[in-house]
Amino acid sequence: MDELLASLDALAAEDLAPLFGPALLDRLGPLLAAQNRLAAEVARTVREAEVSGAAEVDGLRSMASWLRGHGHLSFGEAAGVVRAGRALAHLPGLAAACAAGQVTGEQAAVIARVAEPEALALAAGQDVDLAVVDRLLTGVARERPHADVAKAVAHYLDRLDA
Repeated sequence: MDELLASLDALAAEDLAPLFGPALLDRLGPLLAAQNRLAAEVARTVREAEVSGAAEVDGLRSMASWLRGHGHLSFGEAAGVVRAGRALAHLPGLAAACAAGQVTGEQAAVIARVAEPEALALAAGQDVDLAVVDRLLTGVARERPHADVAKAVAHYLDRLDA
C-alpha cells in the first residue's frame, strides 16, 4: 500500500503545464485504467469486509454505512460498491475485466444487478447459464458506453422476470 501511495504522490507532483492535448490524453488513458483497477480492489475488499463483519468493529451494521461514514461516499455510490463486491464473486469474467482495468466500478455496479439474490434465483429457475450472461455483459462493458451497459442489464432483467 505504501508503494501505491508513493506512486500517487509522484504523479501528483508532476507538472502538467508543459503538456498539451495528445500528451495529456496519453497520460490520461493509463490513469483511467488504474482508477478502474483500484475500484475493483475497493469492491473486492469491501466484499471481504462485509463477509467478515468488519463494519461492526466501528459499531456500524453494514459496509454501506461504513463507506458513507468513513469513506464519505453518497448513499448510491456506497450501495454500488457493495453491490459490485457481491457480484464479483458470482461473475468471474466481470471480476477479471475489472481487475484488468477494462471495466469501470460504475459499470460493475450496474452489471451487479444480475447477481442479486432475486435475479440469481430467477435465473436458476429458468436454467440460465450465468457464465454466458457474465461473458456477454462483460463484453458490452468492455466495448460500449455506460448507458449501453445499463440498457443491456435492464433488457436481461426484463426478460428474466417476464
